[in-house]
Amino acid sequence: MSELTEYEKRRLRNIAEKESLFAELLELKKQVNKAFAKPKRPFVKRIVDYGTRPKSRRLQNKPVHVFDDLRPPLETLKLNAILDYGHIEENYQKAESFFRTFHVNQIKPAAESICSSKNYIDRMKTLKTSAEPSGKIVSDKVCSLAIHPAEHKLLVSAGGKDGSLGLWNIDLEAPWIPHYKPNPFLSREVSAKDIFTFKTHIKAVCFQSWDRYKNQNLITTSRDGTCRILDINKMQSRLLYVHDSIYNCDDISYSATQVTTMHQQIDSNAFLIAKPMDGSIGLVDIRVGHDETVHDFKLYKKGGPSEISLHPMDKNIVLACAQYKTPVLMDLRQCKSDLLEPVAKLDGSGAGQVISASFNSTGRKIAIAYEDKLRFYDTSVIKDTIKYETEANMINKRKVSKTGGKYICHKGTWHPEFKDLYFIGDYERREVGVWQATSEGAKKIHNFAAADESHLFTDIAIHPTLDVFVGGTNKGKVHAFVQQKKTENQPTEVVRIED
Repeated sequence: MSELTEYEKRRLRNIAEKESLFAELLELKKQVNKAFAKPKRPFVKRIVDYGTRPKSRRLQNKPVHVFDDLRPPLETLKLNAILDYGHIEENYQKAESFFRTFHVNQIKPAAESICSSKNYIDRMKTLKTSAEPSGKIVSDKVCSLAIHPAEHKLLVSAGGKDGSLGLWNIDLEAPWIPHYKPNPFLSREVSAKDIFTFKTHIKAVCFQSWDRYKNQNLITTSRDGTCRILDINKMQSRLLYVHDSIYNCDDISYSATQVTTMHQQIDSNAFLIAKPMDGSIGLVDIRVGHDETVHDFKLYKKGGPSEISLHPMDKNIVLACAQYKTPVLMDLRQCKSDLLEPVAKLDGSGAGQVISASFNSTGRKIAIAYEDKLRFYDTSVIKDTIKYETEANMINKRKVSKTGGKYICHKGTWHPEFKDLYFIGDYERREVGVWQATSEGAKKIHNFAAADESHLFTDIAIHPTLDVFVGGTNKGKVHAFVQQKKTENQPTEVVRIED
């Protein structure tokens, strides 16, 4: 050390001091980490006994089916057998009391109106959603809608994707507040006494209508291959038609070939039923029986019409639309060969799949909703190829990721009384659009929006004599659009269309 200079000695002292300081800091850091460290939990291996996996039904030589797909018996069913929770005495008594007091036998058919639709359009623009909350009639998407022609009560029926059928008795005396928008987090639910749910099918109820000659009968067509009649007076559900192949297999099984998609009523006893997998339209007469058709009109060799519409003036002319084929007009009297030849074709080039197609009340206009387009045709003269008058770009079918990748389709319908008004849901605006088809073409004249703008209107039903229409959504709810009261104490003002 004596040989070191003063500078080297000072340098060594500084190094020693810094080393001791760093050692103290490291010791302090260890103490802090130890104080704030989370205690480690001991690892315990969980042993779960899942048991032995049962053998499949195929290995047990049993028919393969799902419990929810059990088909109802192919017979006339009483009210307690088809009513949801019908085994509960309270629910059965409520439904029985409602049907006994409905008095559908007193309803008279509405007379044909000769007034123009201008006055109705002015009244229609004042329609708003009712203060009574929208009714969740079915658990899944509303596939079909119908509204009873009665005026003393507003009865709406909706068909669900799971085969359920719901009836909603809308209270016409509810206080209807202008621009009513309920809080989605605080809105009350519809009373259970106003909704009755039935289980008569196992697949989607894709079309329904009230019998024009016996308006106590609700006719439903399902993709499970059956058509049924719900009789309100007799409180029972009887068969209208059963697909031929159903009798050749187990009652609980389901095949994709057993498909019926739509029906059209010719008279009080005869109906046309679309069977797309058979490529034909079946003529059914209830006096003959439900187990067979009187005649099958073969339209295509492969794939058949999923949408049909009967001409309101000439019951022999039928509009038939297969999904990806050209829409055609058929004359049922010209059945001379195996395949029925069309009398006219509708220009459907570049439009995609047909979602809905129908005649208006006079049969002189046809509206067809495709995947991305809405087209109106003039059918005053039925021959050759009919070009469309007006075309509008609309999204009528889309795969929505928020609903689990399901396809949402928008069906349109003509007003049952006014020949130039067409209602259809709008995918982009989440509204119901009203179109007016005239000799100069078609144009949109109004939009109706519900309180909850997240819903998509999949089907529309219009009352024939009252200024009321309802829209079913992809979430199983039904919104009623009605005229509002001027004051809360004033009785409900529902304007009737005068002749």
